Amino acid sequence: MQKKTWKRLVRLTLQTKRLFTCLKNCTLAQKNEKHFLISILFFILIQSSLYCQDDCFKKLYSAGEEKFMLRNYQEAKRIWSLALKCSDLLPVNIRQLNSRIREVNDDDGDNIINLFDKCPNDAGLTPTGCPSNPDKDYDGIPDAQDRCPDFRGPNYTQGCPDPDFDSIPYPIDRCPLQFGHRTCNGCPDQDRDSISDVQDRCPNQFGLVRYDGCPDSDSDEVPDHLDSCPKTEGNLSNGCLCETPTPRNMVLVKGGDFKLDSLEDSNGRFISKHYKVKDFFIATYETTFEEYDNLRKSYPDLPKTIVPDWDRGKHPVIYVTWRDVIMYCNFRSIQEKLSQVYTIKGDFITIDSTANGYRLPTELEWEYAATERGKNILLGNGMNIANPTQINYDKSGFNRSVEVGRYMPNQLGLYDMSGNVWELVDGSYRLPIEERLKIIKGGAWRASAQSITVKGKMQVRVTDSTAHLGFRLARSIFK
Repeated sequence: MQKKTWKRLVRLTLQTKRLFTCLKNCTLAQKNEKHFLISILFFILIQSSLYCQDDCFKKLYSAGEEKFMLRNYQEAKRIWSLALKCSDLLPVNIRQLNSRIREVNDDDGDNIINLFDKCPNDAGLTPTGCPSNPDKDYDGIPDAQDRCPDFRGPNYTQGCPDPDFDSIPYPIDRCPLQFGHRTCNGCPDQDRDSISDVQDRCPNQFGLVRYDGCPDSDSDEVPDHLDSCPKTEGNLSNGCLCETPTPRNMVLVKGGDFKLDSLEDSNGRFISKHYKVKDFFIATYETTFEEYDNLRKSYPDLPKTIVPDWDRGKHPVIYVTWRDVIMYCNFRSIQEKLSQVYTIKGDFITIDSTANGYRLPTELEWEYAATERGKNILLGNGMNIANPTQINYDKSGFNRSVEVGRYMPNQLGLYDMSGNVWELVDGSYRLPIEERLKIIKGGAWRASAQSITVKGKMQVRVTDSTAHLGFRLARSIFK
């Protein structure tokens, strides 16, 4: 301290000497000794005052530090405030004093100065100065109990915001600006069917989830907005009753949307396409020897089949060519007074899409029925795993076909859609017979487990007739 004082006195002496020289030259030039002496005295007084002020600041600052070390923070603040009054010419020291005064202040009134208070804006009783139950968002709910501690919210939502006042907090509320219901995650539901109006295709009518919120008044599995006969229980895809009675040993299959893997390009790659399937009839069983032989008695032109090594009767008819099957369909239509579907002209066969007679199912119809109207299943009996006791294939041990209806059907009531015999399905007709290959589906008694799946298929020539090739009938429905 003493060394600094001497340096200050030396600096003051040098400044006085320079001023004296300057004033002397000035006054001598003016020939006025009186003014010279007055100027010297005035300068000495100013420098002495500055020296005293600077010395006063240092003494007061040191005194405040002593009080601070003794934890007398209020007295230290008072002394530093006095030091500010004599240090207005030293900006650096002013900032230093203001900083020290802020440190000893107690902004939140919890008797813990700001220097030691970790929560200077929140009054607390803990040694750190923070409240025992902090509340960052100041909504009156402690952070430990606040589900949204960073957002202000009411008590009934446990501290989470609820701008639409539906008692469903914002993180859960999918419609935060619309008053809604808890069953719809906070979105409005005018018809109270637990389907939000945003997703409800019929928001003003109480409906079912599987029909996107639309009702099914007649319980025919066709929602009212798609039902052409909403007040009458129907059995067709448009919700109306079929005017054509269901033929004996056939099943009515209601149409719908279906994805089929079609063989499209020359490389044999399968391409999936979506199709709209119309309502149709399909035979409950594969056509049997008994049915074939009875029709042949009335129509001798129907080709005779080879007699297998096992019984005919209820076994599926085999050893038939595709042309034999076409002729069977036409004779059966004639017998029941229906219009013929197929017309044979030499080597060409055409189809009448408006005829109501018997025909082969298309590949699309066959697979749609085998999958129980488009379900994600592998086998035609509704299962996903081949069981030798449920399907007649190479693991069953019969080494021949068995009577139709021996195993359990699928949910549509169709038997042997997998195994027993391969089944011919319809394809292109405007080609010479010799150039056509026909698709067969379903697998047979000598097929592997991979071949009897509903997606499995093979191709045969139209002239082929084997011990594992048969067919199943179908009919169109006209509304």
